[in-house]
Amino acid sequence: MIPLLWLGASLLLVLGELAVGDLALLMLGGGALAASGASQLGAPLWLSVVIFAVVSAALVLTVRPVLRKKMAKP
Repeated sequence: MIPLLWLGASLLLVLGELAVGDLALLMLGGGALAASGASQLGAPLWLSVVIFAVVSAALVLTVRPVLRKKMAKP
């Protein structure tokens, strides 16, 4: 049940990104997708939350700046 909640959160965050367009929600959606996978493999809830936080932070700090630069070029 918990993996489905993480997957639903991921989908909602990605859909929210379509409205905002700042790429932040997309990165959070990636973190929620990683947490969903970890939860599906049997990780406890606290570990899924940690995975969500770490993956989301890593995506925001590494992937988002690269994508923003690519989007800003004419």
